[in-house]
Amino acid sequence: MGQDPKGEGGVISILVDRIVNNSLFTLFGDGEQTRDFIFVQDIVNANLMASENPINDTCNISTNIPTTLHDLIKVAE
Repeated sequence: MGQDPKGEGGVISILVDRIVNNSLFTLFGDGEQTRDFIFVQDIVNANLMASENPINDTCNISTNIPTTLHDLIKVAE
């Protein structure tokens, strides 16, 4: 189980794979769409904290930093 590295959520793994294998990365759209990329360990820590301190409310876990796909590609290159 886990995140599908080939789906929309796997854009980082797809991009890195294309760079490593020197193959073409297909960008759908204009590249200005944004994502909030967060390290998986931060999600794990937030879930552990929530399980230890149940408030019975909705919690959004994010960096609150939108990153465009163009910016992601620039960083990866």
